Amino acid sequence: MKLRLSIVLLAAAAGTTAGQSVEVAPRAASPAAVDALSAIDFLPTTATLTTVLQGNLQTLVDIAESDIDPGVRLRAYRSLGLFDTDVTRAALVTTIDGYRTAREGTELLHLIAAVEALGQVGRDSAVPVLAPLLDAESRDLRATTARALGVTKAGAACAPLRARQSQEPTGQVRIAIDTAIASVCP
Repeated sequence: MKLRLSIVLLAAAAGTTAGQSVEVAPRAASPAAVDALSAIDFLPTTATLTTVLQGNLQTLVDIAESDIDPGVRLRAYRSLGLFDTDVTRAALVTTIDGYRTAREGTELLHLIAAVEALGQVGRDSAVPVLAPLLDAESRDLRATTARALGVTKAGAACAPLRARQSQEPTGQVRIAIDTAIASVCP
């Protein structure tokens, strides 16, 4: 019996049992990385994250996309905006596309965090991803999107910002749009 159990456990560890694949849990985040992303009132610095991630940004992407604590994931998404790389831009675009229809709860918060981060690193290429979110149901998402478009400093953001400006009913969002237009539009 012990031999049979050992064989089953070995097969499971190898990823197969009786011809079927076994799903392996995602790579666990290091305690140092989770600790760095656990503060509720600030994000870790780029230097801190680089140290705890040992220079591997994919680990930060993995944390953001994992089933770990939603608050840690939220800060991981926001922290991706500290790293201007193709890896982070691609992860943020994928996240935004995946959560684009979120209306409430942690999915909406993760979408907002990803929008904010893409604004920091996306430049011109962020505009077509972000601009449709100016018409989102959530006023917080619309306001964050307007701010993110302003942060991109992309001239292409002017047309969608101006289009939304004339029809935006919420003061919070109008202020964000006006600020973004002032920072990027001639």
